[in-house]
Amino acid sequence: MLRTDYEGWGADGPRPLLNGKSNANAIADIVSASHTLTDGLSDDWIVVGHSEGGGAALWTAGTKEQVAEKYNLKGAIAIAPTGPGVLKFMNSAKNGGSVPQAAQFFVGVTVLGAQASDPTIDLHALVADPMMPQVDAARTSCNTGQLPQLQPGEYLKAGDAYDQVANFLTAQDPSALEMQVPVAIIQAERDQTTVTPETTQQMVGSLCGHGSDRSIQYTHYPAEDHRSVIGASQEDAFTYAAAAFAGTPPSGMCAQP
Repeated sequence: MLRTDYEGWGADGPRPLLNGKSNANAIADIVSASHTLTDGLSDDWIVVGHSEGGGAALWTAGTKEQVAEKYNLKGAIAIAPTGPGVLKFMNSAKNGGSVPQAAQFFVGVTVLGAQASDPTIDLHALVADPMMPQVDAARTSCNTGQLPQLQPGEYLKAGDAYDQVANFLTAQDPSALEMQVPVAIIQAERDQTTVTPETTQQMVGSLCGHGSDRSIQYTHYPAEDHRSVIGASQEDAFTYAAAAFAGTPPSGMCAQP
């Protein structure tokens, strides 16, 4: 079994969370690595990811260099993919919006991911004092739920440092990419993380408007949330993958004639 070795995992450096190009490179690397272990694999492959992995799947599908590699990318399946909702969420936190306790973790890790990609970001100019323990905890643990619930206005500060974070998140939004292969985007209607139905639909509209000559299929699941949509969409995802491998993916909502 192989596992994707994303940049910063198992290394001394920080993890550049949400960095689309870095994540796409890591995904492509595991395809090449798998072929060094056996000569029994097909050269055709599908990229599938959930949440940040869904955003990474879109970055892989929208990067010409990845599609032009030796191994033939036939399609992408992005389940609850990160996109414009991340910046919307962070803007709300900065502007005094409320943040559910379960979502406070995303503020901290997003800040650290942005700084990993842009070390000039000054955390002390960016993070409000009550939020700093959350950020410190996020450096070493994925479990920060035991930390106290913060109040609106206690998360981030406006200013140049936040503008750097906003610029980073805008650059990592897959919405601006042109898909190079057929893509299926799967959304849970009850997703209340940064991947809301509204922001994903916004991203789909952007992808359709960027001159792609590939189909983009959008499917939503009314009864599911961010995590449950993985299992709920499994059968449909496998059906889509089989069609993409066969070269006959279903026509999407913005397929060109």
